[in-house]
Amino acid sequence: MSAQTLLELAKGRFGALTPAEKTLFRAVASGEWADYTTGDEEKDKPANAKEWGDERTIAANRIAWLCADKQARKLVTHKGIQVKGACINGRFDLANIEISFWLILLDCALSQGINLQHARIGGLVLTGSQTGSINADGVKVAGSVFLRNGFKAEKEVRLLGAEIGGEVDCTNSQFSDPNGKALNADGIKVARGVRLGNGFKAEGEVRLLGAEIGGEVDCENGQFINPEGDALNGQRIKVADCVLLRTGFKVQGRINLAFANIGHGLACNGIDSTAGMTLDVRAANVGTFRDGHNTQFVLIVVRFCRGGSTKQSSWCV
Repeated sequence: MSAQTLLELAKGRFGALTPAEKTLFRAVASGEWADYTTGDEEKDKPANAKEWGDERTIAANRIAWLCADKQARKLVTHKGIQVKGACINGRFDLANIEISFWLILLDCALSQGINLQHARIGGLVLTGSQTGSINADGVKVAGSVFLRNGFKAEKEVRLLGAEIGGEVDCTNSQFSDPNGKALNADGIKVARGVRLGNGFKAEGEVRLLGAEIGGEVDCENGQFINPEGDALNGQRIKVADCVLLRTGFKVQGRINLAFANIGHGLACNGIDSTAGMTLDVRAANVGTFRDGHNTQFVLIVVRFCRGGSTKQSSWCV
C-alpha cells in the first residue's frame, strides 16, 4: 500500500516515471535497497558511470523530493533512502532539508556533487561513491558520516561548522583539489572520532581549524599531499583523545597543529616523509608526544618566556 501510494504521489509530481524511478520509489516505501548493480564488478564501478544506461539513472531531484515533500517523506521507512549503483543526474540539492532518516548512497556516481548546507539529517553514507564538490557547511547529522571504502571526491568537500553526532569516517577514500582545499572542515564538531587513514589520500589541503573532536583523529596509513603549504591544518583543534600520525603516514607539506589541545597524546612514530615535512606544534597542549627513531621531520616549537617574550626552536627529529 505504501509503495503504491508513493508511486501515485510521484506520478502526480513528475508525470510518467521511468523504470529506474519506479524501482527507487518502491524500494524506499518498502524499506529495501534500490539496487541497480549488474554483478559485474568492473562495469559497476562509478568511474564507468558514463556507460550506464537509463535503467541505472535517477534524476537528483527525485531523491531530493523524497526528503522535502511532507507527504512523500512520511512514506520513507526508518531504514531511510538506500540506493546502490545508480547514476544520480543533476546537482543534488538538499540545502536546509530536515529529515530524521539516513541517506545511503553506495557505489553511486554524483558528478555534479551535493549541496547539504544547513541540512539536518539522520546520517550520511557515500561509501564507494564518486562525486563532484560537496557543500555541507552547517549540516547537522544525528548519526555518522561515512565517506569511505572507495569514496572519491573530485573537488572540495566542505563541512565548515558541521555538527556530527557520531564519527566521520574517511578511511580508504580519495579527496582531490590539488590547487585548493581537498577537505575543508573548519569549526566542525564531532562527538566521536575522525578517521583519515588506512588508504585515505588527499591532494590539496585538509583543514580542521578550530575543530572539536570527541574521540581521536586517526591518520595512520593516510596520505596528505600539499607540497607548497599545509597538508593538514589543525590549528586550535581540540581533540579529547589522540592524534595518530604513524605507521605508514605519508605527507608532503606541513602539519600545522599550532595552538592545538590534544588530550591524550600525539603519536608520530613511523611517518614516511621522504619529501620532507614540517610539524608545527607552537603553543600546543599535548598530553604525550611519541615518535620513532626512523622518523625525520622538522619540528617547530615556540616556548613562552617570562615577560611575554617567545623563543622559537626548529630541529630535525
